[in-house]
Amino acid sequence: MYRLSKLPIEILYIIASHLSIQDLINVARLNIWYGYRLSSVLSERIKELVEKDGWRIHIDVLATFHASSNSGIPSFPYSTELLLLGEFSRVNPVTLTLEFLMCPLDDIGFGAVKDAPVSDRSLVMYEKIRATINIVAYFAQISSNQRLQHVNQAGGTLLSDRMLWEKLKGTKQMRGAAQMSAGFKVNYELLVEPKTEMLAVIEKHVKNHRTILDRPALLSFHTMYVTPEWWIRQMETPFFSPSEQQQDCLVHGLW
Repeated sequence: MYRLSKLPIEILYIIASHLSIQDLINVARLNIWYGYRLSSVLSERIKELVEKDGWRIHIDVLATFHASSNSGIPSFPYSTELLLLGEFSRVNPVTLTLEFLMCPLDDIGFGAVKDAPVSDRSLVMYEKIRATINIVAYFAQISSNQRLQHVNQAGGTLLSDRMLWEKLKGTKQMRGAAQMSAGFKVNYELLVEPKTEMLAVIEKHVKNHRTILDRPALLSFHTMYVTPEWWIRQMETPFFSPSEQQQDCLVHGLW
C-alpha cells in the first residue's frame, strides 16, 4: 500500500480534488509536508465557495465618539460606520489560515471596491475624544443574482480607545489584532502621521476643531484571518433567512 507522500504530486492533487473540504483540511493538518502541498488545493476550494457559491464575511465597524467630561472640549457626539467585505486573498501554507483583505462595500452592498484608498476603511481618532468601537462580523451567502440568501452573526468585539492610545505611546504607528471569535481575528493599524492620501478623511472630521484636537490618528482595518475549521463551522451553522434577521441587520446598516 502506497503512502500518500510517496505518490507523484499530480496524483496527490487528483486524490485531493475528490475529497470533501473537511477531509481535505484533515489531511492537510497531518503535517507540514501535506499542508504545503495541499494549501493550493484548499485555496482553490475556498475561492470557489466565495465566487460561485457566494459565501462571504461582512464586517461592520461602528464607532461612537464623544468628548470626555474632563477634556474641556465642547461636547459634539457623532458616529462613523465602516461597512467592509472580506476579499479572499490566500491560504497560508504553514498555518492553513485563510486570509481576506478588507475592502469597502460597493454601492449595491454585495461587492468589494478593491482599489479603494486606505481612508475608505479607516476611522479618525483623537486622544481627547473618547471612542466606543464596536466590530461585528456576519457570515452570509449571496446568490448569483445579488440577493441575500442567508446571514448569521459570526463574531464581534469592542475595541478600547484608551488601550489603543496606551499602546501607541512613544511611537507613531501601532499594529494589533481584534479577536472576533475562536479562530477568527481582524488586524488593524493605528497611525499618528498619516500619508498624504489619508489627509482628506482627517480634514472631513477636524473642520473647526483644529485648535482643540491634538494628534489626530487614523485607525485602519486591513486583513481578516480565519481558520479553515472556523469557515466550515459557519457553513454548517443553521442560517436565518433575511426576513428573520432583518431588524438586526438594519441596526448595523447592512443590506
